Amino acid sequence: MANDAQQNNLLVHLHKWAYRQDENFLTDAFAHLLRHLRDNEPDVARQVLCQLTGGRLNFTRLAIGNAAITTQVTTEQGRPDIEIQTTDCLVYVEAKKESGLGDGQLSRYRQELDKRTSDHKCLVLLTRYPVTLPPSEEQPDVFCRWYEVAAWLERECTNGSIKEQTSVYLVTQFIGFLKVKGITMDKAGWELVAGVRSLRAILTMLEEAITAQKRQPCRTHGWGWMGYYLDEKAFYVGVHFDRPGVVSFMTWGMRLAQDAAKKAGFGKVVPDSTSPTGILWWYELDLESEEVHFFALPREKQMQCIEEFLRTSLNVARTLKADITP
Repeated sequence: MANDAQQNNLLVHLHKWAYRQDENFLTDAFAHLLRHLRDNEPDVARQVLCQLTGGRLNFTRLAIGNAAITTQVTTEQGRPDIEIQTTDCLVYVEAKKESGLGDGQLSRYRQELDKRTSDHKCLVLLTRYPVTLPPSEEQPDVFCRWYEVAAWLERECTNGSIKEQTSVYLVTQFIGFLKVKGITMDKAGWELVAGVRSLRAILTMLEEAITAQKRQPCRTHGWGWMGYYLDEKAFYVGVHFDRPGVVSFMTWGMRLAQDAAKKAGFGKVVPDSTSPTGILWWYELDLESEEVHFFALPREKQMQCIEEFLRTSLNVARTLKADITP
């Protein structure tokens, strides 16, 4: 499912252009979907918004049709991620993926809500992970998580509430995006065993390819990736779990020339505040692409494919080094 969703999902492909803007991209995608449902599937939109607000607000069909759903609205107390406003209801949604709450963020949004004249108000905290706030801090009216949003949308698809094919497409695209990014998940199945073995095989091939280049691989891993540093962390090659069908090569500790992107002729140069140099050259091998057909190849051909990718990456990366001569 994850592989199919990644290959055919428009949001996944667009997301690569929103580098290090995960939270804003996710919020905007969700708000866009809500607006589409408001205009084309009002009963579904009403159901989702009722659940998002924990049943505290009973949106009528007429109110849903006139609802304004806006992102990053500027107020005197800050910028809530999503504002949902009808004639008598006002909802602030603070949406988080990885980051935590800012200092006094919920308290400031509560102050802003209190100043507004709407009859019904609600402050929602929507997160990827569970959050426990100290009793001394402002509490949201409703706390929910992204996987619950996915479950609500899946239920609407399953029970046939969504009528238009365009709506079904947009909802399944959004759910698929959440799954590819690991924000929600399918039930664990028997594919896990074969998947882990395949991942180990890819990593073993990478280690063999690095050794064949007469380099010493240095293993590195985290919650989101597994791979190897090369040449005293000048380069990295490995697999990220949110895109398991892609092998990524990037410069890491090497300082890039200003014209690195033009000089390389392929790949991309991206900012990255976590790297020592603040900028990376990134090149990928898509194992699922029609051109590669990696998983249909015999092991020997797979090994040659990995070796050629690494050799090409290293040869080009070496030419991108900044000239630091005075």
